[in-house]
This record gives sequence, structure tokens and C-alpha cells, in this order.
Amino acid sequence: MRRLAAIAALLVLASLAAGPAAAGAAPRLFVLSQDADELAVIDTSTDTVINTLALESGPASLALSTDGRRAYVTHPEAQKISVIDLTQLRVLEVLPHPGTPFGIATDPRGRLYVGDWNRDVLSYIDGTLHDRAGEIVIGRSPAGVALSPDGRLAFAANRESDTVSIIATNDWTLAATVPVGRAPYALAVSPDGARVYVANVQGGSLSVIDVKSRATTDTIKVGAMPYGVASTADGSKILVANQQSGTVSVVDRKRGRVVATIKVGRYPEGIAVLPDQSKAYVANWFSGYVSVIDIASARETKRIACGAGPRAIALATGLP
Repeated sequence: MRRLAAIAALLVLASLAAGPAAAGAAPRLFVLSQDADELAVIDTSTDTVINTLALESGPASLALSTDGRRAYVTHPEAQKISVIDLTQLRVLEVLPHPGTPFGIATDPRGRLYVGDWNRDVLSYIDGTLHDRAGEIVIGRSPAGVALSPDGRLAFAANRESDTVSIIATNDWTLAATVPVGRAPYALAVSPDGARVYVANVQGGSLSVIDVKSRATTDTIKVGAMPYGVASTADGSKILVANQQSGTVSVVDRKRGRVVATIKVGRYPEGIAVLPDQSKAYVANWFSGYVSVIDIASARETKRIACGAGPRAIALATGLP
């Protein structure tokens, strides 16, 4: 798994709080640094690190609860999942999870959905977080995991199968298997739930899946080795982090093409966009900092130093 951790980029699942934000409270950005075994907290009003939390070794992927008050971190080599209280910034418990837990997502019901890299299954844990309630066989080496806004569909990018699995969560059945580009890794669901955007590492492309028809409707060339993807809140732009290029591609959804390319740090991976669409944040694995991007001008405006090996990031609103 050390080899896997060295070559695989980390999933970005930018989980936003469902409830109203606290008055005057800026969104918090959480940065998972694999080499430092650390979770950093960034205040997006000042773009500074305001706190850090030490984690168990080998953190891989990060997801937030829909209310933004808990974080879940997978540790593939240790076969564990850390449960973190974000209001107090402390680890509540570390759950054993047999297999190789990698990509992770949460739904409004409090379930966790976990992709197992080596066992080729998607499993879920019920709301008590102590019962591994079920699993389903999907494609090879599931990496990115994401959910529809209503939580009724789960999506998993199967890196070694060049497919995305769509799972109906109400009856835990495989609804479809959709061919995409080569080595799909990261996923982002459009705000209206109508489309899924898939970053294809070896294809250097972004696949667009129409959820209703269960089919890939477009393939857009981006930079080399795209490992992260996020959508703006209005769905008009898709941002793709290109690891080998050291860039972020800005894709115009209606035109279906790249309209800007932004230079960032070395090996950018995790990416998230503020709800007001003013800024985006990109974790640069080899540079050890997070790039701040002004979306309107399509340029990097600041670099925020954090723990070594920042790879996965997520945003939460409404925290005190």
C-alpha cells in the first residue's frame, strides 16, 4: 500500500454543510496532509491556518458529514477510519475497517460509503458508525466516491476498469456501469445532481456522465494526469487539478471546453470551491502548500503553507 499511496492522488470530496451558516462565519477549509499525518484548518476569510490535528499514520481520503461537523478519514494500510469532531477538532474514535478503505463519502442519513481499493467493493456503514451494514461488488480499484445531492445514488470511479459504478442506495443495487476515460479517479456531482464529472488520469480528460440516461455524453481534454475535480455552486464551471501539468483547468460547462488554465504548485490534487464562487483552493502534494485561486481572474493569488504532502481537502460552512 505504500506504493499505492506514493502513486495515487487523493480524492477531493468537498462536502458543504446543509444547514444555514452561522452569522458572519466564513467557511473552513480542511486539508489532509498524508506525509505529515495531519489535518489542518484554514479560515477562508484570512486564508491562514488556524489549527492542526495529528492523525494516525497513512491518511488517504477525507469526507465531511452533511452538517459539516464531523470528518471521516480513511487509513488504507492500517484498515481504519478516523472519526473527527470538527467543532472541537479532536478524534472521537478510530473504527476498524477490514480491507483497504480508500475513497469515502457521506449521505444525509449519516451513512458512510467506502471504496475498497484491493477488494473491488463499495461498502456502507450505518448511522451508528459501528455496523458495517453491507457491500456490493463494483469495478476494479475504486478510488473516488461521491453521492447525489439527495443521497439516493452513489458513484464510484473504478480506476483499473475505466468505468464508473452507479449504485442505488435505497435498495443497495448496482444501477449501471458507465464506461469513461482511462483510469478514472476523482468525481464531482453537479449541484442539481444531473451530471457527474470524472477526472481520467491516464486519459488526460474529463468525462461527463448524464445521470438520467446513465451514459457518458462528453469527453473534454484537460491537462496531464487530472486527479481532482470540483464544480462551482451554480454549475457553470468545472475545475480540474492536473497533477503532472501543475495546473488547474477551468471548464465552461455550456461550451464543453477549457476556457482558462491556471498555474499552481507541483502535483496539485484536491480541489474545492467556496459557495460564493469567489475562490478555489488546491492542495499541491509536492509543494507542501495550498494554492488560492481567484475564479473571476483565473489566477493564483496566494499560497498557504501546511503540513507535508497536502492531498485531500474539503469545505465546511456554519462552524463556530
